[in-house]
Amino acid sequence: MALLVNKTELLLKAAFQVLKAGSNENDCNNAYDYSLEEQRFAIADGWAESFFSHLWAKTLVTGLVATAPFQFLESEQDLVEWLEPIQTAWRKIIEWESPQIDSNQAEIGAFSTLLGMQLLAPEPVSLLPETKPADEQMRWQAIAVGNSCVFQIRRDHLNYAFPLSRSDQFNNSMLISSVASKNQQIWRQFHECQEICYETDLFFLMTSSLAKWFLLEYEAGRKPWAELYYLESQNKFQSFIASLRNSGQILNNDVTLLTFQLGKDEISISPPSHNTVDNFDRGLINNPLAADSQKTTSFLLKESSKNKDREVETAKDKPMQQGIKPPQFNSLDQPSVLKQIGKSIIGLLGKKENEE
Repeated sequence: MALLVNKTELLLKAAFQVLKAGSNENDCNNAYDYSLEEQRFAIADGWAESFFSHLWAKTLVTGLVATAPFQFLESEQDLVEWLEPIQTAWRKIIEWESPQIDSNQAEIGAFSTLLGMQLLAPEPVSLLPETKPADEQMRWQAIAVGNSCVFQIRRDHLNYAFPLSRSDQFNNSMLISSVASKNQQIWRQFHECQEICYETDLFFLMTSSLAKWFLLEYEAGRKPWAELYYLESQNKFQSFIASLRNSGQILNNDVTLLTFQLGKDEISISPPSHNTVDNFDRGLINNPLAADSQKTTSFLLKESSKNKDREVETAKDKPMQQGIKPPQFNSLDQPSVLKQIGKSIIGLLGKKENEE
């Protein structure tokens, strides 16, 4: 839990991740990172068909949270320059000299979506009477490339959706590449927004499969945020995703969800009209794929007003894929990985500044 400048509490309710059924934690192409102190959040969905996309997604989210580029990306050149040290960090954590890695893979590169947001404190009140009074409303801002989405819920209604607001907008949008020459048209797919937020607003950040389901449900007159809000454990979330896969409502892809709210008061959210999780056990009988998804190892970092003790579920210690030299860390829990990559990015940024 962290405090905003105006003393409104920022409450992280859940950070859930479920792998593609039949895969293991080394194959996860989704990544997330956040800083409660800085009020920044980021998620990324790496393209599974590209090389080392899982490392590229992790490097992107860490770079965004560490460097906060929101107010500085005003042109294509700004975006290219911001990506440069992040691309360098991605290349440095891969052992390209390994005989099991084709040297051409560095030129082909990895691809990923990226969604980042941060909360802005109200502007300071001016002490000069002749100046215009400062705006005391809180705001949030976000940037995105690709189809990972953030949804803002206010008073049990969808207040804002970014960068996509309709289910038919999900397509093969351009992704961010780890190779600079392949990002020449990326500015056309760059989106940004800045909106007002209030205490008790609820935010959901999610990758594409879940985001498309969310909008389909909303367009059908339902409240998908209620389904997600009441999933208070990783096991329930895994069961929920497996049920959606089993019923054909989402594709069998990695899924990531971050949920947080402004203020510590309980938010009034109407219970879901139907309980998808209750039907999960029946789905297991007819779909072994759904059963496999329940066995996948996922990450959980949860803080709530009901239970302030932090619970962390991590993957077992297993080596990364052969040929990859991962950052050094004690365990494979995602915060540790991201911390090490973040240090690499910050170091590279400092080196670049010194060279200039």
